[in-house]
Amino acid sequence: NAALRHKFKPFVLGVLEAYQRLPGTPKTQLILSLDRKDPLHFFPIIEEVALSPLGHLLVGVDFCSVEEGFPPKGLAAFLKRFKRFNEVNPDRALALVYHVGESFNDKSLESAIRWVVEAALAGVNRLGHAIALGIDPAHFAPHERSELVSERRDQIAYDLQFQDGLTRHGVRIDESALRRELQALSTRPDDERIVCIYDEKRLRAFGRRQDFAAEQIAKTQAIIEVCPTSNRRIGGILNDGHHPIQRFAKWGLPFVIASDDPGLFGVTLSEELERACQMLGWSTSEKQ
Repeated sequence: NAALRHKFKPFVLGVLEAYQRLPGTPKTQLILSLDRKDPLHFFPIIEEVALSPLGHLLVGVDFCSVEEGFPPKGLAAFLKRFKRFNEVNPDRALALVYHVGESFNDKSLESAIRWVVEAALAGVNRLGHAIALGIDPAHFAPHERSELVSERRDQIAYDLQFQDGLTRHGVRIDESALRRELQALSTRPDDERIVCIYDEKRLRAFGRRQDFAAEQIAKTQAIIEVCPTSNRRIGGILNDGHHPIQRFAKWGLPFVIASDDPGLFGVTLSEELERACQMLGWSTSEKQ
């Protein structure tokens, strides 16, 4: 079957009818993208469509486009209703696709990994791109970036929650220092920015954090969507050895290959599959 992603519009029934009339095989199904700002606004219509005679063509909902400014924790209210719908209507249950860790220049590398973990632990079925999770730390030279005070607070809470696992992977967690920092940040505005300085030592720790994150995600049933061309261009990945697919395979995480936006990037799914096999050293006929 082929699953196509389509931006949500109120006339979605007409869209479904149009897809149903598409000739030939494979059977075409649809995933509808919701607005990250207010996903609950149109979700009642999604529920209605899913339970309609054409509802079997609707297989999931998706959050794509700009991820900056929309942390996974903001999905809490939506996820509550989404999970309730699936529990009550198991024969029309919807999958959840969430693009995360694709573009992360607005935050620390640590927070970018955390967002991917938070999405997986929240029950997302398919993680879009997750570049931050798998990109080789060697891709980054020493540099500076910044993030919001609110993100730093959330990162400290994450480090304290998972300090045993992070420590086991070689990440140094100074609990006392973190609690002092958290106290100091409690009086600073959420939207104030903090500078994060990355040297070689911190980049090596970033890699160990990725190992821990992969371990956590492996405990879920989340599948990663890998788009070789899109990942390289959006992530600025010039060295195929730094592409996240290398580490996804090393960790044994399940992933699928997609073309993201073939009209924009000028690639076909067949070309993306061939590219992925080349990066992994697989034969194009090899079954994985």
